[in-house]
Amino acid sequence: MAFLRAVRGTTDCLAVELANEALDEGTSLHDLFKWDPVNGTGYHLSTRRMDPGRVWIRFGCIAGPMAADGGTWTVTFNADGSVRYVEPGEYYIS
Repeated sequence: MAFLRAVRGTTDCLAVELANEALDEGTSLHDLFKWDPVNGTGYHLSTRRMDPGRVWIRFGCIAGPMAADGGTWTVTFNADGSVRYVEPGEYYIS
């Protein structure tokens, strides 16, 4: 959640904004990442640890067969889990 909150308003990635709106409305992270197998839609997140406290994150949303967006970020976390620094990477939309 710290990552999503930290990148809110700093990117053109619609998935970030929609995910934050859902969280604002009380949706849990567990429910946010529920995949809809019937429609093939939902949010996705993958990570790769780079160094202690530094993580590469790919986040996005598939909204339909030809509609998706997302991006990548390198995020440095503090020991308490809060975000210290975010370095934006690639952004995609289809």
